[in-house]
Amino acid sequence: MGTERDFLAKQFRKDQAIDVIVDLGANGLAAAGITCKLGKNGAALAALTPTTQFTLTGLGDNQYRLRILAATNDTAGLATIYAQNGATETVILSLNVEDGAKTVGDLYSDLSSAALKVQLQQTSIDLITSDILEDDVTARTTANSVGNKIRLLKDTWNDPTAAANATAVWDEDISGVVGANKAGNIVFNMVASVWSYVAGAGRTLTSLGASSLSAIWNYALGSVTAGIGLQLKTNCDAPISTTDAVCDAIKVQTDKMNFTGANIDSDPQTQLTISAASVTAIVTGILAGAVSTSPTAGTIEEALQFARAQCLGKWELDNITASSYDLLLYDTDNTTLLGTFTVTLDANSKPTKRTT
Repeated sequence: MGTERDFLAKQFRKDQAIDVIVDLGANGLAAAGITCKLGKNGAALAALTPTTQFTLTGLGDNQYRLRILAATNDTAGLATIYAQNGATETVILSLNVEDGAKTVGDLYSDLSSAALKVQLQQTSIDLITSDILEDDVTARTTANSVGNKIRLLKDTWNDPTAAANATAVWDEDISGVVGANKAGNIVFNMVASVWSYVAGAGRTLTSLGASSLSAIWNYALGSVTAGIGLQLKTNCDAPISTTDAVCDAIKVQTDKMNFTGANIDSDPQTQLTISAASVTAIVTGILAGAVSTSPTAGTIEEALQFARAQCLGKWELDNITASSYDLLLYDTDNTTLLGTFTVTLDANSKPTKRTT
């Protein structure tokens, strides 16, 4: 007898165990005593190994829980489970296996549960915080307790005014402040460096007279190795000297131009004069120059190459017929072909024209 059951309405997930209830027609069966097969995603049925791929748990009244283990359920799609108890009972199940990722509904359910937990925890924290903040600390007198410390602080605390804070800052003795990055130490050193202290005479600036100011502005930057003077020397003196030299060079060139008001004179400038020796050198350089073996078509250099070939290179006749022949002209190396011309003959075998 065979039984087919449709589990298509129930969703199973890939990489998770599949549990189904089956009737195998007898009690007391073990996984090793039945045949179990699984068809994945419409593929042919394949036999499963008891214990490692499926298990069987008896429930009574010939009913069993058949479990396909998670490692075996590794393919999404339509799955078919076949279970047989010898020849007496056969069960065939069809079911859908979804991909292992959770659905939107599952994620929403998980998030809702997590959000509820957070909300409950936050509510508990708010209640505890509220109780602490609203507690009357005047009754908290236990030594070393937080409530007692807060009570003592409250009793001794006097909120200073803005004026009191300002007075405390300006009246602070900064002479004893140490530490390179502390404001009090920086101000103290700055004041000590600017003012000169003379015993019995107080602090004065009279020593910094006109002569001192003159000495500062007239000090040679070449002798400076640090401080503001070095910055002026590095970033101003050298660039200004370089700019001055560049401007002088530009002026030398512009002095050669003629100007009409604010514009450059359009009249021709002084005619360029070339010495006879320079002319001779230029001409000699041109005439002694080598002619390229691959000159640009239509140039004087190409014309010179062909003229040289006509005088010095070899020529050959090829493809000779009764009405024409080809004239091949070579360069002076007798190897480089410069051009091929077709010569047309008349009835008397005389040349009449040449074509390329």
